[in-house]
Amino acid sequence: MYTLHYDGQLLHDPRSDVKLTSCTYEGEINTAGTLSFTIAPTHPLYGSFQRMNPLHEVTLEDDGEEIFRGRITSETVNMDTTADIEVQGQLGYMNDTLIRPYGTYADTSDDPQWTVIAPGTQYDYAEWLVEQHNSKADGSKRFIIRSLELGTDPITRSSTQYPSTANEILDKVLDPLGMLLSASYVDGERVLDFTANPRRMPQVVEYGGNITEINSQVDASEVITCIIPDCKAISDDTPDPDINDYPDGEIDTDHAKEGDRVYSVPGVSDYGFIEETRSYDSDTLGGLVEQVIRDLDESHVVLETLETSVIDLHLVDGSIPSIRLGDMLRLVARPHGIDQWMLASKCSLDICEPANSSWGFGALRDSLTRSNAGRTRLVEQTAASAIQTADAISDTAQQAAQDAQQAAQDAQQASEDAQDAIQAASEKRRVFTTTPTPPYDVGDIWIVGDGEIRECIVAKDS
Repeated sequence: MYTLHYDGQLLHDPRSDVKLTSCTYEGEINTAGTLSFTIAPTHPLYGSFQRMNPLHEVTLEDDGEEIFRGRITSETVNMDTTADIEVQGQLGYMNDTLIRPYGTYADTSDDPQWTVIAPGTQYDYAEWLVEQHNSKADGSKRFIIRSLELGTDPITRSSTQYPSTANEILDKVLDPLGMLLSASYVDGERVLDFTANPRRMPQVVEYGGNITEINSQVDASEVITCIIPDCKAISDDTPDPDINDYPDGEIDTDHAKEGDRVYSVPGVSDYGFIEETRSYDSDTLGGLVEQVIRDLDESHVVLETLETSVIDLHLVDGSIPSIRLGDMLRLVARPHGIDQWMLASKCSLDICEPANSSWGFGALRDSLTRSNAGRTRLVEQTAASAIQTADAISDTAQQAAQDAQQAAQDAQQASEDAQDAIQAASEKRRVFTTTPTPPYDVGDIWIVGDGEIRECIVAKDS
């Protein structure tokens, strides 16, 4: 059950008289997220909000677990004197600071663009970016890193554009390295978690069960199968690598070089030659080719995006964990030929009517843009890892797998028990999470007690 507070004071609780007219949360992985609500003039907190103040925040909780926190950015009073409020998630505070020009190597040109040298390993570089934000932000907007699942692999980065800290982390760490970033509030401190391995949920999302609507989209409009690289040497005393110096022909079974371009063999087979130029930093020709191959592997894959309307089984059975952004769930939609693990990458939660919430799984709508290539790899690697692990499963793991399978079957049984309720929701009937007050219509349903589902058979106007 969702509840909201502002500055520690109750803002919304469906079990009380303190309620909002409407409220939605729009979330997406690696973004701050936005909470929007409408408040009536009779609400005890009406007119008391402070805008852009991180010391006075709105929090959203699900059964007592905080899932969103942020500052109010706008307040609009309507003709009927209700007010529309917009709230930005706390990760957005990293948009308030700018990263000064820097490089992970020295700019030794006659007119150097930077003098600040950033760390040259993945872990230290990500940590350094957060430190840059903290050094420019006031205390209420600073973050500590709780987990950072990166290693000491070398990394080459630079910037002269004064990007926001949030955008630099997204563009230089999260997307290219396939990481997830989340912000939380623990013991009075803002906490960041950089995650490479998403949580795998036992809850199965199934068409004909807790999926009431599903839309699948495949977009190949930005596929790239061939890259013409331009490379600058990192070291001042090293000549710039030139792809023309690399021999033509097969590089490996999936890649080949021809003239000034490197191409994906399966990509060209499927879509033909689709060229793009890209810039790289490398001291060696071999290192340049490796970077190009990595980009090609991410750029010729056509991804499927799913937008679904899902009834979270947590609403029916409180013992089932709620779906969270960044979770891996098994999606089963047999009419669509889908049975695979996918990342919960986007959500639109209706706080007042939870059954109207929707989720996006897999890549996002702009899934084939370069900025989302890392997210693609994250999903594919996670799925492949699950398959490889299953090949060498031990007796102990087999028992654990059987227990997990039984849990999934129990969840499916709960889904079947809720089938009539879900069917009503898909036919545009309303679903309440508590016993409603009139008016309500025949077919409307609500959940009471320990998951008992009731359906209206006699409409009431008052």
